[in-house]
Amino acid sequence: DGMYYLSAQVMFDTIGSAHTNGHVRLQCSNQNYIGGHSNVYAYESAAGEIALHSSGICEMELGDTCTVGAYVAGGTKALRVASGSVTRFSGCLMV
Repeated sequence: DGMYYLSAQVMFDTIGSAHTNGHVRLQCSNQNYIGGHSNVYAYESAAGEIALHSSGICEMELGDTCTVGAYVAGGTKALRVASGSVTRFSGCLMV
């Protein structure tokens, strides 16, 4: 039992001009944390990529879980989640 700092980053590529809103959500047993909403097309890199982030301090007990959800709205083109070190989840117990 304790307080945990949790962090997630999801990197998308193949962004299209109609992809206008996106965020990453940490869905924990006791509370949800939503990262800032972004116009993903406006902030994409020259390579057509964007990394969205969310973090929070969550009280967790034995058996609690946390999942990462990612959402991008607009467009008909499917987005791809980049693999490797650019898409990640981490957490640590705070003392």
